[in-house]
Amino acid sequence: MAKFTTSAGSSSVVSDEGDKLKYQHWKQKGNINSTEGSEQAAEGGGKGKGGHWKEGGGGRARPTHFLALPLSTYPDLHAHIAHLTSAFLASQPPIEGLDPSIVIQGVRMHLTLGVMSLRSQGKGKGRRDNNEDGDAEEVEAEGTDKRLKTPSEALAHLQSLRGQISQFLEGHNLQVSLGGVEVMKSRRRRMRLPQAGGAAVGGETRDMGEDADKDADENENAAERSSSVRAPTKQEDEFEEMADVLYVSIPESNPENARVWALGRMIEQSFKDAGYITETRPLKLHLTIINTSHRRPKPRGRKTFQFSYTGMKSIMASVPPPPLPHGVRASSASATFGPNRPTAADFKQVQADVAKSAVGQSLWTDFGTWTIPAVELWVMGSRDAEGRYVSLGGVPLLSPLFPEKAPA
Repeated sequence: MAKFTTSAGSSSVVSDEGDKLKYQHWKQKGNINSTEGSEQAAEGGGKGKGGHWKEGGGGRARPTHFLALPLSTYPDLHAHIAHLTSAFLASQPPIEGLDPSIVIQGVRMHLTLGVMSLRSQGKGKGRRDNNEDGDAEEVEAEGTDKRLKTPSEALAHLQSLRGQISQFLEGHNLQVSLGGVEVMKSRRRRMRLPQAGGAAVGGETRDMGEDADKDADENENAAERSSSVRAPTKQEDEFEEMADVLYVSIPESNPENARVWALGRMIEQSFKDAGYITETRPLKLHLTIINTSHRRPKPRGRKTFQFSYTGMKSIMASVPPPPLPHGVRASSASATFGPNRPTAADFKQVQADVAKSAVGQSLWTDFGTWTIPAVELWVMGSRDAEGRYVSLGGVPLLSPLFPEKAPA
């Protein structure tokens, strides 16, 4: 059985008054922080020139809250992912651009259904935290526009969907099958060749394609195309792939994910129809594990300091994953090795491929199938005593027939 822990501050049902008091309590303690949005918002949507959210003048308000499908309550999943990120961090020579500060904590892992700008229910200043999506700096409390809805209203809307969600699930738990590792906001640059004295030449950066990150978000099938399982051509060998975001995909082509995609779209569309979510791009479910917006200390001039995805692909082709945690079912649609876990012969063959190429075939194609316990309204950039996002409440998704039951 996979371990399951209950998230602090995450209740199934919270009254409007209770939500307001909880929100004001966290605001007064300085734990409510504003940020630039979740991955979807941070990577293009709603930003003005220079990549920042517009203030005034008809610009879009900074996101303050988001809908989350938590995966923050599974220590076994976090440990499994940590095997990979630890291998990245231990790489020699070091992977360029990689730093422990950009690795997402397990207790903050989630799938985002949508971000929204809500009106503050408290006064004072908030601190923009160094979370997945924002920068650390002092800012005035956001969301004071009277036209914006309140967190209590957003929570009430979410809880009004309880009946529809229950009818959709038909007594079953909602599960998600995690696929392979992919990137957002990737670019290619010429390989840096070492010279005497440790200097390097080259390093010219160019886009992999015009607005590659925007195209990836707008194409709902982009998450199915992983460059980590394709060996480079001779011409591509001369380039190094750099990226901002590393994530575990939720393959829509996998039939096991049909429910989570359908329910996610249903909830997102309801919040769009009610005016809470203004993002127009299609939903892109993914589990972020590394994001350069987390980097500390912050690079000068707000310039993005990307990591080498080429270096990471080399690790993923040579370091095999550990067995999935006990009780966690493998995906039935493994992108590389089919429904079964890779064999020793598979590893041996991949090792031979790696010896011929800097980037081989990824072994990390299946992170298991997990039960999503709830859909919740989280405060953007918030952090409780244990590092988790602050939840204002939500709707439980665990079936009464299978309460807190780990994936079989």
